[in-house]
Amino acid sequence: MDETVRLTQTGSMRFGAHQAFRPFSARQTIRLSQCEFHWQARTVPFGLIRITDAFSDGTPALEETALGLIPLAHD
Repeated sequence: MDETVRLTQTGSMRFGAHQAFRPFSARQTIRLSQCEFHWQARTVPFGLIRITDAFSDGTPALEETALGLIPLAHD
């Protein structure tokens, strides 16, 4: 049986020690049958900045995009 947990979150985060906090909303999916998760958040302005943090098949992924298309950060 493949069990999955889905979470929704709201809060604030900042991208540097001297930057202001920005509100965000996020959704996270966690697979309990293996070490795997996918977290996706949207933040200001107007939710146009998307942050994705994931781990699947032993591979981590982190990226930040504007409008879902323009890469701002990638790891």
